Amino acid sequence: MPPTPFNNFTNKSQEALQKCQRMVLDLNHAQMEPLHLLTALLEQEGVVDAVLRKIGTDVPVLLDRAKLALRRLPTATQSGGMAQIFLSQEMMKVMHQADREAERMKG
Repeated sequence: MPPTPFNNFTNKSQEALQKCQRMVLDLNHAQMEPLHLLTALLEQEGVVDAVLRKIGTDVPVLLDRAKLALRRLPTATQSGGMAQIFLSQEMMKVMHQADREAERMKG
């Protein structure tokens, strides 16, 4: 399954993915996981936040739990230069499904 270009997504989605990249680097994680995306989406005001609140989710509690889980992910040592960010298999599946869903909604 080829990687999905980030520019196929909405501006809000692209912002969340950029936040994920920063999280991976800041936390020295080996790869981007769906948990990074969940955390980025929970920190962002928008549709995800509104829908979760509408169904009765305590978003701040969920965000705290996501951040705690992020701290438990394994870290990787970076050797000088530009760090390369890899997508986990699970994250690739999420991206692929999001791309398929976007295509379905177009037509």
